[in-house]
Amino acid sequence: MIARFWLGLGCLLLAMVTQASEVYQGKVGRMPVVMTLDTSSDGTVSGRYFYRKYRKDIPLSGKWEGKTLQLSELWDNSEPEKIAMLLERSGNGLQGTWAGKKPISVVLKVVDSSAIDIQDPVLVSWRKRDLYELMRLEGLSLKPGKRESFQGYSLQWLQEPQSKIAYFRITSGLPAEPLGKLNHVLAERQWSEVASYFQCMSTPMGGEFDQMVTPRFISPNLLSASIFTGYFCGGAHPDFGDSPLNINLATGEMLTLEDLLWVGSGAPVKFDSRSYDPAASEYKEKYLAPWLVNEFRRLYPNDMVPDAEECNYADPSVWEYASWYMTEKGIVLDPSFPRVERNCELTEWSILPWSVIKQHPGRLPQLMP
Repeated sequence: MIARFWLGLGCLLLAMVTQASEVYQGKVGRMPVVMTLDTSSDGTVSGRYFYRKYRKDIPLSGKWEGKTLQLSELWDNSEPEKIAMLLERSGNGLQGTWAGKKPISVVLKVVDSSAIDIQDPVLVSWRKRDLYELMRLEGLSLKPGKRESFQGYSLQWLQEPQSKIAYFRITSGLPAEPLGKLNHVLAERQWSEVASYFQCMSTPMGGEFDQMVTPRFISPNLLSASIFTGYFCGGAHPDFGDSPLNINLATGEMLTLEDLLWVGSGAPVKFDSRSYDPAASEYKEKYLAPWLVNEFRRLYPNDMVPDAEECNYADPSVWEYASWYMTEKGIVLDPSFPRVERNCELTEWSILPWSVIKQHPGRLPQLMP
């Protein structure tokens, strides 16, 4: 009954907010632009656009009034909305004027995704997945940087010059099939972060987005890398965090901690990592976090002594949603603290040795070194 209720409610909400999304390209005056618009069934419109020269979003909001689309640019919520564009349908696009001190012509056509020049084959899937972001990345390329050897594997670094986002690729040391899958995953992540950079820079006062990638562990079965990002994208405060990549080289899929470590009852479970999973939350609260506290107390007693004025690593709640990466010694777990205690994160001492992990194997113990 409950499932049916939520399904019915979901269908109702979906019907209420049904939108038709379209991506356009064209010019405002002489300046090339790309625009995406979502039109609701009641005629209200939301969207954003960017000038190709800058690649930074300008948010839009408006409504169809008869045959005319009135769009406002939402730069600052403290200012009253002013009509920025007056557009009408024209063939497979829109045309009209940008309402500045001096009206400027606006001509837009629906984007033909098949005509987009894609330099990196990794981005081909973005034609259907995110056409607007693909248009933002059009014309960008990755420039070769340094070469280095890491744990017996040859790495080639590639950087996107505008965002300065740099990731490595493995050039030798692995068979062709897992090598191809791995480098595809790394390229996908790099381009996604480049897109995130331009989104972050789109705030009215600009933004900050600095990222550092650090390879941590490579074996015939596994790859682990830290992706540390410091950013300020218009929120109340700047923020930072590590979002590691942990990859199964045989499949190119992301690993969850339960793939390698399981301390619950019964057989290891693969939780849904794409959305909230109540079973995963219960496992982490009742089993994983308390177990980690006990293990770290045994392994690192000095670091685990609670201090009211310092970081309390003996609190199980900070380990419930710990991020993690692999090293030659084991798995490093990074606790999660409230923002005011964020300086307590990025621990490097909190290593769970492989010898301990092998006593509590997860779903895929054959991957462990």
